[in-house]
Amino acid sequence: MNIKHPELLFLFALIPLAIGFYIWIWQRRKHILYQLCDFEKLKNIFPNSSNAKSFLRYFLVIASFSMIVLALISPRWGYEWVEVNTEGTNIIVALDVSKSMLADDISPSRLARAKLEINKLIDKLTGDRLGLIIFAGDSFLQSPLTHDYLMVKDWLSAIDVNSVPRPGTSIRSAIATAREAFSFVESDSKALIIISDGEEQDEETVAEAKAAKSEKIAIYSIGVGTQKGAPIKVGGQLIKNSKGEVVVSKLDDGLLKDVAKATDGEYLRSTTGDFHLDQLYYEYLKKQVESESLKSGKTRKWFETFQVFCAIALAAILLEFLLSLDLGIFNLIKRIFNRNKENIFAIRRKK
Repeated sequence: MNIKHPELLFLFALIPLAIGFYIWIWQRRKHILYQLCDFEKLKNIFPNSSNAKSFLRYFLVIASFSMIVLALISPRWGYEWVEVNTEGTNIIVALDVSKSMLADDISPSRLARAKLEINKLIDKLTGDRLGLIIFAGDSFLQSPLTHDYLMVKDWLSAIDVNSVPRPGTSIRSAIATAREAFSFVESDSKALIIISDGEEQDEETVAEAKAAKSEKIAIYSIGVGTQKGAPIKVGGQLIKNSKGEVVVSKLDDGLLKDVAKATDGEYLRSTTGDFHLDQLYYEYLKKQVESESLKSGKTRKWFETFQVFCAIALAAILLEFLLSLDLGIFNLIKRIFNRNKENIFAIRRKK
C-alpha cells in the first residue's frame, strides 16, 4: 500500500471528533424531546420517526465524512512499472570545500551559503540530471548524474571542509573529474557549474577547460567571496601564516573567469550571498545548453483509488438526503432487511 498524501493523515483525528459530536447531538435531541412530552405522545406526534432511522442518517453522514478524508489522503493499492522520459540537461555542480570556504565575508560562511544555494537550485530542476563533485587539493565525484534529487541533497548536507583530505584548491582537478563523469553521456547536453573562491594558480587549468570544451562541456563558474576578504576560522581558531599573521582569504576570480570563457560559458560573482543561480539556470542553462530526452529509468505508477472513496461518500450523502425527505426509503430498507433476515432463519431451520 502507498499513501499519496501522508501529510494529511492528521485528518483521521477528525473522525472520532465527528462521531463524538453526533453522539452529543443525538443525546441532546432526545433530552429536549423528552422534556416536551412523554415517549408515547412523541410516537403519535412523529409517527414516521424512529431511533433506527435517526441512527442510520447519522451513520451515513459520518461514513460520507470518513470517505472524504480517505479520498484526500488517497491510500493506493497496486502499481505498475513505467519507463520515465524527461526533457532536461546533464548538470554537474563542482563545490569547493577548501578551508578558505569557511571565511565569513558571506554569511554564515562561503561554504554554508553555497550549500544553501545549491539546495535552492535543486528545487528548481525540472527533468535535468544532476551530479555533484567536491574538491579542494583533489576532487571526488560525490554523486553521479541522477534524477534522484533527494539523494544529492543528502550527500550535500554531509559535506564539510574535511570531506577532501588534501588541502588547497584545484579547479583543474574538478574539471578533470567532471570530464570523466560526462564521458558516459553521449549527447551534447552537458554543463559544469564550478562554485569556488578561486585562489588557484595552476597554469594547466585553462588547458583542461579547453579540453572540456572539445567534449561539448560548457563551464559556468561562480566566484564566492569579496575583494576585501575575511579571516578563516577552523575549530574556533584563526588560521595564521608562518609569520604568525592572520590569513585573510580574498576572492581571486581570474582563473574562474578564464575557464568559463574558454568553454563559451559564463562567469557570475557572488559578493552578497546571492549566487545568481536562478539567472544561471533559466537564462543560460535552459537557453544555451541544448536539452535532450533523458531516461530516468522505471518508476512505480500507483493505481489511484480516491474516486472509489468519493463515489461512496456521494452515495452516502445522497441516501441520507433521501431519508430526510421521508419518502418511505427507510421503510423500504427495513422491509428488505427483515426479508433477508427471515430467509436466513428459514435456511437455518431447514438445516
